[in-house]
Amino acid sequence: MKLKYVILLCIIVSGFSVVLFNLIHQHDRFFCDENYSLISPDINCEKDPSRETKVLRVIVDDYINQTKTHGDVNEISVFYRNLSNRQWFGVNENENFSPGSLLKLPLAITYYKLA
Repeated sequence: MKLKYVILLCIIVSGFSVVLFNLIHQHDRFFCDENYSLISPDINCEKDPSRETKVLRVIVDDYINQTKTHGDVNEISVFYRNLSNRQWFGVNENENFSPGSLLKLPLAITYYKLA
């Protein structure tokens, strides 16, 4: 009987924690971040894509389609963000993949520390 109350209490506390976290961080989603002195204060603000960003997106899409047509790759993911004007686009940016080439550096550091 006590186990049911403990589980119910855990669920209520978890739900309250999620609601409280969302209320505290709600302003982060709507306002630009001014807490960082070493980067642009409005780096997290999103703007509508400019003509240059739209043209770049078309060029990247064309390249991806050509590469897939030639059979060089099966899937490609690209994420682009211009840090000076905060505009971005992504192509399959939410796809999961194995970052094989990114794994080399942590392995090299590990081997260095072990040596």
